[in-house]
Amino acid sequence: MKRWHRWALGVVAAVGLAGAATLTWLYVSFDPGAYRSRIEALATEAVGRQVRIQGPIELNLLPFPAVVLKTIEIDNPGDIGARQLARIKRVDVSPRPLSLMAGKLAVGTVTISGLEMMLARNRDGQNNWQGIIDALAAGPGQALGAPNAAVRSGVATSELPLSSMSVSALEINDARIRYVDGVRDRTWQWRGGRVQTGRMTDGSPFRLEITGRLRRADSAVRAEVYLMTRVEPHLADRFYRFSRLNLNLLIDGNSVPGGMQEASISASGEADFAAGRYSLSDFLLQSGGLAVAGKIDGKDLNGHTHYNGRLTIKPFSPRSVLQQLRIRPPLIRDTAALGHAGFDAQFEGNEQHVRFKQIAAQLDESHLTGSASIAQFGDPLVRFDLQLDRLDADHYLPPVDKSGAAVSVEDTAGDDDHALDQLWPALDRSRFHGTLRVDYLDAAGLRLADAEASLSARPNEARIERLTAAAYNGRLAASARIQRRDQSTIYSLDTQLRHIAIGALLSDLVGDQRLTGLADIDARVTTRGETDAQRLGALDGTLSASLTDGRLAGYDLDGAIKRLSGAEATGQSSTSVTPIKALAATAVFEQGTARTTQMAWQNTRFHGEGKGRYVLDGDTLDYRFRITPRKSAQPPILIRLKGPLGAPTPNLSVIKAPDNAQSADAGS
Repeated sequence: MKRWHRWALGVVAAVGLAGAATLTWLYVSFDPGAYRSRIEALATEAVGRQVRIQGPIELNLLPFPAVVLKTIEIDNPGDIGARQLARIKRVDVSPRPLSLMAGKLAVGTVTISGLEMMLARNRDGQNNWQGIIDALAAGPGQALGAPNAAVRSGVATSELPLSSMSVSALEINDARIRYVDGVRDRTWQWRGGRVQTGRMTDGSPFRLEITGRLRRADSAVRAEVYLMTRVEPHLADRFYRFSRLNLNLLIDGNSVPGGMQEASISASGEADFAAGRYSLSDFLLQSGGLAVAGKIDGKDLNGHTHYNGRLTIKPFSPRSVLQQLRIRPPLIRDTAALGHAGFDAQFEGNEQHVRFKQIAAQLDESHLTGSASIAQFGDPLVRFDLQLDRLDADHYLPPVDKSGAAVSVEDTAGDDDHALDQLWPALDRSRFHGTLRVDYLDAAGLRLADAEASLSARPNEARIERLTAAAYNGRLAASARIQRRDQSTIYSLDTQLRHIAIGALLSDLVGDQRLTGLADIDARVTTRGETDAQRLGALDGTLSASLTDGRLAGYDLDGAIKRLSGAEATGQSSTSVTPIKALAATAVFEQGTARTTQMAWQNTRFHGEGKGRYVLDGDTLDYRFRITPRKSAQPPILIRLKGPLGAPTPNLSVIKAPDNAQSADAGS
């Protein structure tokens, strides 16, 4: 072996022996516990909270030098949350002492095991973590600016006169975090948490990965969370930027559609703690066939967050989304409905409410514009002022069979399972108030234009406080209410129709246009029940109507009276009509039976009056009319109508004496 080789091996051996001797001396003579107070002071200064090391402090030399701290406690500020903010079972830190010669602090991997943290926000919106954010954002050597920081008396603080600091990696294992939100009365838990980073140096981006299981304390729904992003810190400026954020969620639970769903979120953003502002851009949420994009800018003013931005739900098929979420689409009349939708709006808000403005939404052929706001997120209250160009509500009702009865959602329920039975669950716990205007509205067989409604709802009650519209060449004004009381649903309606083309109205409602003319109708009715039969049987209220310039097609009263007197022997013409110059009637509904207490009508040849009753549930009509010719000397005629409302059977007879007429009327 050459001489210089022997010298080199000797030098290496000597250095190795010296290093081993130095490490042995350090291990034997160095007492980490003597630095407990200083470490606590540095940690307290860094996080703005009192930090105590309750367990031992150890120095390990192999395989690499490392300082081990056990049982670390971090206090809470004031009376927010529990006494302790966090408790850590063990912290392993690998120092790089040679970096101090360059005025820098560098450490290897920092491993935190068994982190337990309690985050809390009280009813006034104050939280127990803001001071820590301020302290960490201040960076090494900066003023803390944390008013709630409490340092134990007698413990000296130490500044960090370092130009920079770097950490090779940070690992947090088996983290458990509990968050109690006093504003919304919610508690969230994060378990099995794991955090990993790449090399962290001021001004340079580093990789951040977070995984764990998240769930709400009062819910069986839980989410597996995986987040990955790049963070670029600027400690001196208290400015942080993140990019390439990807958050994946796997959500499962009994109340989750299909038992399990996946969602992914991507975004970029930045936070400027010095200016108190933050922003989120290129936001994209994807789940179940939905793609939600947006951006947000926010600022912290006097401890309260204010934000604004834009939210867009890209065009999608509601029916397809329901199928992907494993939710059975509703059974509705128009199979092409729920085929296309979209949403776009700007928004602004704070911790208490959010307001959407310049809304542009679409559902099938309906386009919606206007504004809306949501307040009190724990118990949402929605206010709105919206405009629809057109809405055919009947397209979204259950289909009907050949007889006209509604088909139930399950296809197995009775014919009484109609749309009203499906309406209440959607309104049961809603809270909203606002105005809706519709240019053209088709609902319940009615066709309205320029409709404007004031709508409101609260638990167990929903109202149409005011509805006005142009209807059938006239005007409609109405109010309605649905209440849930004593396990029963109560319905009430108060409506006025003025100068209505009654023929067109009846054609849309019942498909029959035999009665025509201009009508005024006032109705005030209430009912209750869970099925159509129950609601018809419980109908109470009053109805008054008047008709002018009308006619009844398909029946010739004049011809029938002539035939009764023997003047004609020909049959009734298929085009015969009975003109009605004026008609007025008042009906009282009692337990599903309509009793007409007064009805009078007249035309150029006759005038008449009568009364009777109509049983709604059984569709049974029984009316009697006294018809008196205006000019001829013919005796009065008694008409009796019996049978269904749509096609009653008339029976005419001559009244021979007043006594008979009175007795006939009394019999009705």
